[in-house]
Amino acid sequence: MGRRHSPPESSTKRDEEASHWLDRLSRGLDKEDGAELAAWLADRANRAALLDKAPPWQRPDIVALLTQLFPDGAGLAEPPRRGRSALSMGVTFLGALAIVVFGTLALIGRDPSSLFSEAQAAPSGTLHKTYLTAVGGRQEITLVDHSKITLNTGTRMTVAFTPQSRDISLDYGEASFDVAPDPARPFNVHAGKRDFQVLGTRFNVRVLAPENVEVTVAEGQVKVLYAPPRWPETPAKRRENLSYGEAVLTAFETALVEPGYQSVRPLIGSELETRLAWQRGMLVFDGAALEDVLAEMDRYTTTKFVLADKVLANVRIAGSFRTGDVDGFLHELRERYHVDSRRDPQGRVVLSAFQTL
Repeated sequence: MGRRHSPPESSTKRDEEASHWLDRLSRGLDKEDGAELAAWLADRANRAALLDKAPPWQRPDIVALLTQLFPDGAGLAEPPRRGRSALSMGVTFLGALAIVVFGTLALIGRDPSSLFSEAQAAPSGTLHKTYLTAVGGRQEITLVDHSKITLNTGTRMTVAFTPQSRDISLDYGEASFDVAPDPARPFNVHAGKRDFQVLGTRFNVRVLAPENVEVTVAEGQVKVLYAPPRWPETPAKRRENLSYGEAVLTAFETALVEPGYQSVRPLIGSELETRLAWQRGMLVFDGAALEDVLAEMDRYTTTKFVLADKVLANVRIAGSFRTGDVDGFLHELRERYHVDSRRDPQGRVVLSAFQTL
């Protein structure tokens, strides 16, 4: 019989590490794991080992992730497959992995693509790159044309620049844009089911739901591009001041934009400053209902809030709070609004009316 050769020690170690990471991915990653995995994936041989060791149910999601991170195909043995695994597992496994890996790096102040040299390669005048922020994260980006974008908590955005166009896709979350003028290359943003175009201006886009986008203009103009008109489904919507087709928003205007129509109105008082306070790490409320305040706070923290007394839902809150500062927020609720709080066994914050003796 021929003599069997043992695999090289480095290969055996790499396979063991790949199996380790696949097991960790199946059970879920925490923030520290995300940064460590991202650094490990920077090695092309590690990526190949991860793909080779992945079981059939997990493999399409690994392929999809590596395809996104390394569009030149480095370390991939096959294209992504469609089917139940890629569709159902991808939502939880792939999405969670990308947010943990990239979001962790954003929180510690590192550009996620700095770990992956292939993602930085850009042929002359072109750029294709995806940015993500985790819950509570914020990231400032300067693009190759000197336009500036600030990403808010829990956001995913893809940038595609060519010599002929500047295209942004905001998949979810919120971003503020300060666009450098370039008449030869309009700046296009796709969010929800609509497209927006500017030449040079400052504006904010928030994806409220897959088909519902809020656009706020601070300076210049934003054009809501044409979409086939669609009659609102509810009587309440039909009573709003709606317009159809194309629309142009000017400074100090905001619009709720849906697939077939939009509602444009002027901003009132300090509303613009309030809407953009997140850029300073603040949340500002001026008489908002507590249930709406909690929904906004939810965006910046993994802490979950529960109203034990439903009557508290309409308590009006006014003030400024640091994003993610749960303890400071709860202190203000107790001191100013007589709303008590406690942690339940699941770690949720339960809010109730303050009991006096």
